[in-house]
Amino acid sequence: MGELLYNLKQEEELFEPKEHILEKPDHILHTSEEEVKVTKYLTKEERAALEEEQRRLAEREAALKGDNVG
Repeated sequence: MGELLYNLKQEEELFEPKEHILEKPDHILHTSEEEVKVTKYLTKEERAALEEEQRRLAEREAALKGDNVG
């Protein structure tokens, strides 16, 4: 329709309906973080990376506390 109006050089505004959430059947399969009530399972690699990051942060905080002696 829009192309026809453009070709006819008519400037009428076309009604374009908004898509409703129920028109998307795969929407049912998507979940948000708020919907998940269990804690995430961490693999060994993820746990190791998390522990390493926590260790680095603890070392950094200890080093910063040591620098404040003055």
